[in-house]
Amino acid sequence: MAEDKKMSLEDEKRLFAASSVSLLLVIFLCIVSFCAAQSHAGLPEYDSAGLDELMMMLDGEKWAVNADAKALLEKHLGLQAVQSAGTVRSGLGLDIVLYSKRAPYVLSVKKGEKRLEGVFHGLDFSAFILYEENNPVFCIFIAEEDVLIEFPAL
Repeated sequence: MAEDKKMSLEDEKRLFAASSVSLLLVIFLCIVSFCAAQSHAGLPEYDSAGLDELMMMLDGEKWAVNADAKALLEKHLGLQAVQSAGTVRSGLGLDIVLYSKRAPYVLSVKKGEKRLEGVFHGLDFSAFILYEENNPVFCIFIAEEDVLIEFPAL
């Protein structure tokens, strides 16, 4: 014969309390993880010395333009048939030279508060380097469009 065993009221209260504490702990860990991820994710930020160093590192460098970058440059900046990119120091900061079959396009950036910043066709953008698998990738981020255009090293 099977006997029906019911939980006592005291056991039900303990089970509910344990479940509530477990749920609150999981929610707390999710919030902590989210905050930690946000503090480490996002665009790199530089101080004044870091921006100077970044401009020196970028001076004279050449960058590849893959199909994704070509499509984003055409869609968001109206630049067609870009084949390669280069970065060169200028009097005011740094010039990003995008070479096409017709003529080069020049996007100028200068030191901002946290990144190299510029404006092209009314769109604010910033420039910086990210590292993917220990290889430098030059990036242009268009803030209004929330678009990241990546140029791997040649």
